[in-house]
Amino acid sequence: MTNVQANLIGLNLPAMRAHDILRGVDLLAARSDVNAGSIRASARGVAGIWLLMAAAVDPHIGKIWIDRTPHSLSAALNHSMAADLWDAVIPGFVLHWDLNDLMKAMGKRQVMWTDPTNWLRQVVALGPRYQYRYVLGDTTDLAQAQDDAYIKELLK
Repeated sequence: MTNVQANLIGLNLPAMRAHDILRGVDLLAARSDVNAGSIRASARGVAGIWLLMAAAVDPHIGKIWIDRTPHSLSAALNHSMAADLWDAVIPGFVLHWDLNDLMKAMGKRQVMWTDPTNWLRQVVALGPRYQYRYVLGDTTDLAQAQDDAYIKELLK
């Protein structure tokens, strides 16, 4: 419903969410007790796409960690089913760019991407650019210990 309301007034939800992140970064960067060139951020799920959009355009965001985020917008268009697609797509964006382009726009700033997913929220194997902690069939809940390790790495 939020996407429909945004579209009715000529806006789109993903760009609005990325804008919200950028305003938060501006607030942090304005503080005297924050190193404005070294702000770090993390997001999980489709919110990782919003964070990628924001980080691609704001050099204050020095490092990001995204977890269980869909790895490609164009991949969603090649399949008949997708979850959360409306929360991630800006009309016309995928005709020219994809999430790899957003990562390239970040330059040398670090992107830690764990357990990339497809649009049905299933972790997919995509190679060494990504980090994996999900093991198919493993029901051991190590999420908190694993999150702690990535948070520590994010804050370095």
